[in-house]
Amino acid sequence: MSGGRNIIVIGSSAGSMDALRQICGGLPSDLPAAVFIVVHTGPTSPRVMPAAAYARHNEPIRMGRI
Repeated sequence: MSGGRNIIVIGSSAGSMDALRQICGGLPSDLPAAVFIVVHTGPTSPRVMPAAAYARHNEPIRMGRI
């Protein structure tokens, strides 16, 4: 498929941080896919992954990035 994307999407809740760390820690550093993680939190919750790269409008998708 020309122009296709390899994307992994993980949905979770704020209580799943340990599981997300374990999953992400097990991924190879040369993973040929982009990983999107969506974490359900409340409107007043702090960012639960402060060291993570948060998505920005029109930002290009990059392989090997979470």
